[in-house]
Amino acid sequence: MANIKNDQPDSEVLTSGRITETPQSCRLIRGNSELMPALPATGEALVLLQALLNEPCADLSAISETIRGDIGLTVHAFHLAAQDCNAMPSDALSISEIIIHLGVNNLRTMTLQVPGLTDMAKTSATLEKCEGFWMRARLTALIAEALASKRRIVSPDAAYLAGLLRHLGSLPQLLGWNGLDDRSPRACLPHISWELPAPLADVVRGERNSCRTEFSYSLLQLADEADKHAFRLELSYH
Repeated sequence: MANIKNDQPDSEVLTSGRITETPQSCRLIRGNSELMPALPATGEALVLLQALLNEPCADLSAISETIRGDIGLTVHAFHLAAQDCNAMPSDALSISEIIIHLGVNNLRTMTLQVPGLTDMAKTSATLEKCEGFWMRARLTALIAEALASKRRIVSPDAAYLAGLLRHLGSLPQLLGWNGLDDRSPRACLPHISWELPAPLADVVRGERNSCRTEFSYSLLQLADEADKHAFRLELSYH
């Protein structure tokens, strides 16, 4: 477990054991982009993340697990990294690497911009469907991670994220965002609006013939397999 001291308000950068100068603050855009509303996160994940970020010694492992355990927080972290003036590598597919780069201050600001799922879901039926979606995504991610660990074709971190975000494109319709019907370019291209790395954007798009690299193809194939396993598990549970 890596603990990061957090006792200097202006020098709060997550590292594996030392404090460095805080990079210039990221350009935070409320609503993720002009094309998409802000993706929500579960209230539990938001509260936990805020508490972890306010600890005197920030726990990198706990923060990473909290962010990658929630679809909304994961997408916001990628978007924030894409907007950072000190650019992250475009192929960075590790939440730990991203939060180290962003630092505590930027992550705290991010939590203030992420809406809660209960605020975005307009009805109790919608909330129930969204909570089920979040749980299914997490299950798919864990299965994809386990498959990757056995086969060693792609990294477990990348496989987890591919499983988590595989059906991200379904969320606009599920949340009932006005003006985002199936024919809208904004609904068809959430991977662009949320500025995901290219491999994850290919996974969200879900078209194997359109994958830009062999790596993207492998990620999509693994995510689809994990999704089938998750579906079978849910059927057997019910």
